[in-house]
Amino acid sequence: MLILINLAVILNSVILAKNFFGVKGLCDCALTVFILFFAQIVLTELILGSLGLFYFPNVFLANMLLLAVTILVYRKKPVLFPAKPDIEPFIKSNLILFAFAVFVAFFLAKSFINLVNPPWCPDSLQYHLSFPAVWIRNGNLDNPFVVFSGVFNPIYPRLETSGISYFPINAELFFVWLMLPLRNAFLADLGEAPFYIIGIIAIYTILRKYSVNKKFALLSGFLWVLIPNIFKQLKSGSQIDVICSVLLLLVIFTFLILKDKLSIKNAFLFGITVGIFVGTKILNIVWLAGLFPLIFYGLFTAIKAQKPGLKKLLILLLSIAVTVVLFGGYMFIKNFILTGNPLFPNQVTLFGKTIFKGLIDTVVCNKLYYAGNRLDLWKIIFAEGLGIQFILIILPGILLPMFMLTFFKKRERNFAEYLLISITPLIMFALYVVLVNAYVTRYIFPFVSVGLVCSVIFITRLPKGEKYFGVVAFISVLLSAFELAHRYELVFSILLSLALFIALFVYRKQLAAFYKSQGFSKAVFAGLVFIALGLVYLNGRYDKDEFSRYPSTFSKKEAWQLDIARAWQKLNEVTGSGSRVTYTGRQEFYPLFGSKLKNDVKYVSVNTRETSLYDNPDGLCRKVKDFATWRTNLKKERIGYLFIALPFPENRESEDPAKFPIEDEWALARPQDFQLVYVNSLARIYKVLIQ
Repeated sequence: MLILINLAVILNSVILAKNFFGVKGLCDCALTVFILFFAQIVLTELILGSLGLFYFPNVFLANMLLLAVTILVYRKKPVLFPAKPDIEPFIKSNLILFAFAVFVAFFLAKSFINLVNPPWCPDSLQYHLSFPAVWIRNGNLDNPFVVFSGVFNPIYPRLETSGISYFPINAELFFVWLMLPLRNAFLADLGEAPFYIIGIIAIYTILRKYSVNKKFALLSGFLWVLIPNIFKQLKSGSQIDVICSVLLLLVIFTFLILKDKLSIKNAFLFGITVGIFVGTKILNIVWLAGLFPLIFYGLFTAIKAQKPGLKKLLILLLSIAVTVVLFGGYMFIKNFILTGNPLFPNQVTLFGKTIFKGLIDTVVCNKLYYAGNRLDLWKIIFAEGLGIQFILIILPGILLPMFMLTFFKKRERNFAEYLLISITPLIMFALYVVLVNAYVTRYIFPFVSVGLVCSVIFITRLPKGEKYFGVVAFISVLLSAFELAHRYELVFSILLSLALFIALFVYRKQLAAFYKSQGFSKAVFAGLVFIALGLVYLNGRYDKDEFSRYPSTFSKKEAWQLDIARAWQKLNEVTGSGSRVTYTGRQEFYPLFGSKLKNDVKYVSVNTRETSLYDNPDGLCRKVKDFATWRTNLKKERIGYLFIALPFPENRESEDPAKFPIEDEWALARPQDFQLVYVNSLARIYKVLIQ
């Protein structure tokens, strides 16, 4: 069913891309199809989730209905696929073959490891996967109440003010799309994988629109994907930082299309992409703001040249605004309606005046949460795995243009646009320092991605710039390969890279001839069928072995967490075919859902306060603790099992680091209500006997 529904949405996107948007060219078509694919997922899930109809049969029928309508509308118009591109310039380049071999080898190895292991990333277990699991169980998009996560609460230091339940959810809507039919995280935990491919295509396409040589444009895509920190996030592929980076590249791509032709269709496409981007992460607003000068200037010159007229211009702007709100405004609108603050729980202050009241003051938050964790350019350059690409391409490419304005003014006809391109990364970085200033390298992936694109445009226009770029590219690919993995995975991936490169090098002529033959399409189809069958087999093994593999997911540095993994495994065993589970202590509650998401999981309040996101939230939900009320709440929620984890330091409610939350003390004191089922250094599991 997963294959069928994805084929339906892809086919619908292809028909719309060709017949409604009129896209030409293979790369433009591929990127547009992906945007529409993502957009249809977001739109159908938002509608069904808002109506409380978020169940797979409804999602399946809704998307099949959309395909039927599209086919009916365009039944007389054939879908003409773009001709196969000429790959000879790429096959003749040993450097591109080398970069391709390294990427494919490491990508396959890391993807396979990911597919045979359960998710382990804290962010995934806290909300990227656990929120979708809640939606699947409840049939709506109501986020769960989160207690043990977020940023420090300055009012009551032993508690936390969690913001994740109020965050935009577009990335999670993509993850839940992969979870719905399978009822597991088998593919969702590799959800970022397709974005790596789209990122390569997006960088190539953008650079080609700025007349960068085909070979260097494609090579730039590989250099981006092989930046060590960006590539290694594939190991925990249900994070969203690479997704944000690629979506920002797609914003630039659709902006260039709109700039070339100011049509309502292109305005829709641009607005859809911006909406998806903004609706993925709050921080994306900062990155989008960094593009404003370039976007405003580009649209200004396009309006001046194409003279669309006031009426058409207003329609274009309205089309962009409506689609941005439609695809990116869900959580912002919901937060505004229920709290009066679209960015809740963040407090918005302008010139010392509070515009939107929230729980988290940015200044206080930065002092507490990011103290000693400030943005450090020296560490980013030399200690954070951004590779030679950052040192020898991105940094020179965004700094040197400021000292070569005269050169570019004489060389480039549209000097103002190229000037804005060169300073766009600087604007983005400045906004980040002023508004965020957090030393979390994955947060700046969008800046790195745009910085690479702008730098390549600059470097390849310099005298001998292409020669310099080629040398640096080879060094970057070679050195990056040794940072992409460790131990056995590194050895295997390097050997596979060499084998693949040698095969491509030796048989390049035969490969070029086979690519042009009719048998190539059949081989691609056979390969896709083989991959699909392999995924079916691996998914079956995943369902059987998911929880037995959890202890092995923790590396040597994380070995101290083995007991929490063993407790997850035990809970899955004792809950049988499914139960209702409550938890306390730690927020990584995705594993508590068990195999095939069989359990209902919910935090149960320890006082009279309901665990609701919008019930006068103040971050103090555990300040008052009353056993009688908690017991009543457990009975009301029909809880079958209680899972208690040893809190992290920031969540401790006691000075004793070995002390479990108060629920453990209550349960131990009342054996008539709670039966201790399992205990280790990090967790307690009780069977709740309350009738």
